[in-house]
Parts: sequence; structure tokens; C-alpha cells
Amino acid sequence: MNGSVELFWLAVAAALLTSFYMFRLFFLVFAGEARHRHDGDAHEAPMSMVGPMVVLGVLSVAAGYIQTPWFGSFLGEWLTDGTYHHEAAPGWIAVVATIVSLAGILLAWLMYGKRTVPRDWLSARAPHGYELLRRHYYIDDLYRWTVVALVSFISRLLAYVDRYLVEGLVRLVTGTVSAAASAGSRGQNGQAQTYGAVTVAGLAILVVIFALTGGTGYELLSLLVFSPLLGIVLLAFVRRTDAKTIQWLGTAATVPPLLLALFAFIQAGRGFRLEQLDEAYDWVRLADLPFFTDAAYVIRYELSIDGLSLLFIVLTAVLGTLAAVASLLVKVEKKGYFMWLLALEIGMLGVFAAANFIWFFLFLEVTLVAMFLLVGKWGGFDVGSPALAAWRVAVGVCLQAADCAASSLAHPRSRGSATAGRDASRRGIAENRGIRDDSLWDRLVSG
Repeated sequence: MNGSVELFWLAVAAALLTSFYMFRLFFLVFAGEARHRHDGDAHEAPMSMVGPMVVLGVLSVAAGYIQTPWFGSFLGEWLTDGTYHHEAAPGWIAVVATIVSLAGILLAWLMYGKRTVPRDWLSARAPHGYELLRRHYYIDDLYRWTVVALVSFISRLLAYVDRYLVEGLVRLVTGTVSAAASAGSRGQNGQAQTYGAVTVAGLAILVVIFALTGGTGYELLSLLVFSPLLGIVLLAFVRRTDAKTIQWLGTAATVPPLLLALFAFIQAGRGFRLEQLDEAYDWVRLADLPFFTDAAYVIRYELSIDGLSLLFIVLTAVLGTLAAVASLLVKVEKKGYFMWLLALEIGMLGVFAAANFIWFFLFLEVTLVAMFLLVGKWGGFDVGSPALAAWRVAVGVCLQAADCAASSLAHPRSRGSATAGRDASRRGIAENRGIRDDSLWDRLVSG
């Protein structure tokens, strides 16, 4: 009526296929010979079910003729309260639809009822069309290739992220916490030497951090003095029963200060000025405290070496490595032995590199505590007297440190004069000898 010919023929094809499909189903289910041993028990449905189906069937047949010239447009007018003004559909449309439906019923009866037409008749004559219908116009394939494939890919990706990323992060956090807890529990062994080693290591770590982040020099002396600290930290996480790992790790921790000391000694022999390695800057300012109003009371972090102290540093580094190699004879508490041996080396190197009384006595106390424990536990059969002697030396050093501190508080202006005089003498000697101003650190980095 409106020129939509394509829609008309599409509706005709739908009527043909619908009637064919429904009666194909009817003939396959209700016609032909019995195909099940219980088919004899089948019976007609009661009228409560048959009656409504008959009414629906009659109405479905008659509904196609409503809105035709034979019946008029009374249904539209009744539904719209008389405001329906559309023309009725031509009567031939209902006739064509009925004929096409009957043709579909006839074809279904010939193929599945009487079976005079073979079922593969259509597929043999139009294989491509049959394949198109059998594959449901390839809609299922297209859905599987696009939607299903995309959802499957996203699902696998999310499963991978959940399994390896999310769960991996959770396992990393729990494993880190578990490892830290296990390491901490091994450190809580009730032994005074372990607690002392951790205390010394913590103090040394703070000093190294401060030296490497706030200094103005090359910090080579700080690396030389505190490099055995890395071995102490690593040894804290090694099981005490793993003697082989403790031996190799403890010996290896004594090698960096030895190499740095030998390098500085060789470069000094070639004319390098050792004062370039000096490190000096404020560490603790007592002037910020309420009882100290004079800005002269400042504790400085000062490391410096000259030719004599360099010889003692090289000797200390060599003896530290030899002592670590000779520790193969140690059979008891090898882990504690190496931790205190490395602490002793830090203290001795610091004693020869310290440039003021405060740091000199700090390093000396570390040396005495480590020596006291080493002599007391691993010094042989009769170790009471040496340990007691070391303890008496420590007490004397403490009294001497108190005396020096009182002297510096009483004469604050004299603080640092020795260091300044030594620096002036170094500069004068260097200028007279014409020593070149090369950087030892640059040489070390550039090889």
C-alpha cells in the first residue's frame, strides 16, 4: 500500500517458513509410527486444555481477515473510540498469506508426513542457502568471534592480573612481613652481644646517612670507616648454624676497607694531598638547647687523615682481613664473633680517622666494647684477666673523655684549634712541594 515491496515479500517468506516449521514439528511428534515403547499410553488432553487451544486457533485464523474490505475497520474504530481513520488493508493480502501458509503446510506434510519428498531435497538443490540456514545466518559464529572472544580475552586478562599481580602483591607483602618477623625473632635471643651489635649497627647507619647526605667533601673516609657495617647488617639475617656462609660473608666484609685504604696509600705516594679527603660539618648544635646559649658549643662530624694515621689505617685494614681469614679456627658462636670483629674494625678505623675528641672517644668506646666481648668469649682458656683489663681501660677512657669534655666547655674558643693548625701546616707543605690538586675520589671513580 505504501510502496514497501521488500517488507511485503519478507512477510510472505516469514508466513511460509512459520507454517512449514510448525507443521514439521507436528508431523515429527504426532504423525507416523510409534518410536517409543510407551507410545501406547498416550491419550488426548482433557477439554480444559483442548477448548482454549481451539478458541485461540479460530481467532488466529480469523484475525488475518480483520481490517479487510470484507470486514471493514470496526476493530480499529472500537479500540480507538471512533477516531480510527486508516484505510482497511486490501483483501488480496490476506488471501496471499493464507495460500502461502497452506503451501508451507503442504510442503511439511510431503516431507515429514507422507515422506514423498526427501528431506535433503532443498539442501541438494541450494546447498549454500541450506548452509546459511543451518548456521543461523552465521549469527552464532559472529557472536562467538566477537563478543565471546572479547569477553574471554578480558576474562583471561583479569584472571592473570588477579593471579599474578594482585595475589603476587599480597604474597610479597605477607612474605616481607613474615621474613622481617622471622629475622626479628632470631635477633631476640637474649644474648647481650647481639643486642650490642644491633645498637652499634644502628648508630653507624645513622652516622653514614648523615655523612652521605649532609657532607661537603668526597665522603671517602666515611665509606672506608663504615664499610664493614654492611657485613654486620647482612650477618644479622644469616642463621647461626650456617657456618660456611658466615665465614665467607664476614671475610668479604673486611675487603672494602682494605681496598680503599690501599688505594689511598698508593695515591698518597704519588703526591695526592690527603686533606682533600677531610670531612667536617655540624652534627649536633648544643646552642639550640635551653642551657647552651653560646653558638660555639657545636659537636661536629670530622674525619681527617695524614701520613701517620694513613699508615695505621692500612695496618688496621690488613689485620682485619687476616683476622677474618684466621677465624676458621673459631668453632663457637661464629656469627657473633664476626659481627663484633667487624665492629672492632669500624672502631679502630674511626679512631685513626677522627679529627676531634668527641668522635675519637665514640670510636674508642666501640673499639673497647668489641675488644672486651671478643677477648671475654673467644680469647682462649684464661680470658678473665684480659677481659678485666680491657674493662679497666674502658673505665679510664670514659674518665678521660669526661675530663676533655669539661675542658672544652670551660674554654670553648679553643675548640678546633688543633685541627685548624694541622690544616694550615698541610697547606703550607703542599704549596712548598708543589703537589697537584687532583681529586682522589675522581681517580677512584674513573679507575
